[in-house]
Amino acid sequence: MDMKRWIIGSVIGVALILLGVGIYFAAKSRPALPGAQTGTKGMAQGTTATTAAGWLHTSGTKILDQNGNEFRIASINIHNFNKNAIGCTETGTVPDQQTIDNISSVGFNTVRLHINWGHLEPEAPTAGANGQLEHHWNEQYLANVDQAVSMFAQKNIKVIMAMHRGEVGDGGDTNVQGASTTKASKSAKSVGKSHKQKQTCVPGIPGWALPESITQSKAVIDCSFFLNKQESGAPEAPLDGMSEAWKNVAARYANNQNVIGFDMLNEPYPPKGNLCTAQTMNLNGAFTKIGNAIQSANPNALLVFEDSSSGAAKQGNFTLTTPPPFSNSVYSFHLYHQLSFADGKKIVDNFWSRAKQWNVPLWMAEFNAYGYQAPGSGKDQDSNWRSDTIQTLQYLKQQDISWGVSGYTGGNRIVENGQLRTDLVDAIKTGF
Repeated sequence: MDMKRWIIGSVIGVALILLGVGIYFAAKSRPALPGAQTGTKGMAQGTTATTAAGWLHTSGTKILDQNGNEFRIASINIHNFNKNAIGCTETGTVPDQQTIDNISSVGFNTVRLHINWGHLEPEAPTAGANGQLEHHWNEQYLANVDQAVSMFAQKNIKVIMAMHRGEVGDGGDTNVQGASTTKASKSAKSVGKSHKQKQTCVPGIPGWALPESITQSKAVIDCSFFLNKQESGAPEAPLDGMSEAWKNVAARYANNQNVIGFDMLNEPYPPKGNLCTAQTMNLNGAFTKIGNAIQSANPNALLVFEDSSSGAAKQGNFTLTTPPPFSNSVYSFHLYHQLSFADGKKIVDNFWSRAKQWNVPLWMAEFNAYGYQAPGSGKDQDSNWRSDTIQTLQYLKQQDISWGVSGYTGGNRIVENGQLRTDLVDAIKTGF
């Protein structure tokens, strides 16, 4: 009897040990819940966006690489080459290695690199011997952009360049890595005044392109630009000039598979007032002109086009009537000033409905986690930012919609005092 009890006890003991081992390994292999803080300094570990091989192309509402694998953009905005400068002679700021390393460590597969025409071409084109205009590009600015592209390529991070048409008083300095917030704010204010006093440039548009409108309101500048009005003293019409600038940039990266696309116009929203309307500004025509210039120099790149603001889209108001007439086009929007996932989802759905109707991919290129990415701004901050951000990114993942966060540094930032904001990063990483 004692032997029998001993055998039974031994069997039960071994079974309990095996059960405990099984439970341990099952728990260890179970994936972390979305947003769970694990690993070093609370950072979620082992989560990154997908990468791509070769040139990209669109197929319906999806972006595919050369092997036919789906590529969903997961990006962050870099403003180092959209820095304001008096006289538009700025050469930009090459990101430091820590910036590159941090962006890579979070897991982004793409950066949206902001550039502007004012820095690309601070000097007006002149008539050549054959009567054709000769453009004078800012070679140091372009060389610095080249260096940034190369640094991102070393980390297998793709680049989409986005062009700013310019906004009076634009505080671009606050988004430059390494610039102090106080200094940048003062600089932005002084630059806004200097543009009017010296009549040199609006950030993004060289003064020579709009010599009559340059001292006027933002609405006047916007309308003159979109209506492609050649003003007295200007060597060419503004949209024609920007198209040439884009053509130069596109040709420069025609053989560089790490530069995957060009966002033709950042936030081309109709100006306030009745000076020119969504109908008269002819955004479709602007995209057709710019897209033709880009594709003539670089037929392999994605063409990104934007439409209305998130506020207008929420009400169902849009500027475009049709997508640009190009293959490999990607529809893009920005999500700001919303205080709940329900409001954010409504805007996403309105843009997504149009993307599906046009049979093109959709990319939410700017998103600031319902205001949490802009600490201290006091504007439109959602008290439930974390859960709403995670729900939004999960919803985009379910729909195969690409996305991006607003900025690395500046007013909307994922770093504070040089360190990644781990609570924000953990929420972002649930979207990969």
